Amino acid sequence: MVAITRARLRLRGFLNFWARVPAINRRLLRAPGLRAALGIGELPWIRPVTFSVWDDAASLEQFAWAGSNHQAAARAALARRWFAEDLFFRFAAVGAAGTLDGREPAFGFTAS
Repeated sequence: MVAITRARLRLRGFLNFWARVPAINRRLLRAPGLRAALGIGELPWIRPVTFSVWDDAASLEQFAWAGSNHQAAARAALARRWFAEDLFFRFAAVGAAGTLDGREPAFGFTAS
């Protein structure tokens, strides 16, 4: 399972959004089922984008919505209109090539 998120932050939400990111990232790095996660973006501070690879949809949903700090931040962003636009897109990968930090993230083995 692959997930891509993208947002365009409104000025009024900028500080509140970024204040929550460190705690969410700490939880993300310990999330069961996470294979790889990257923060990317055209203008990373204004238009953040994330790309993550998961074992399955259940692992992704557990991280994103199971009473987590991520869920609380997502609800706050929606209620307080921190984003001028946002996207959450998930899909099943049909193939992969290459490595990330010496690992093939789609299958989790160490590249030789």
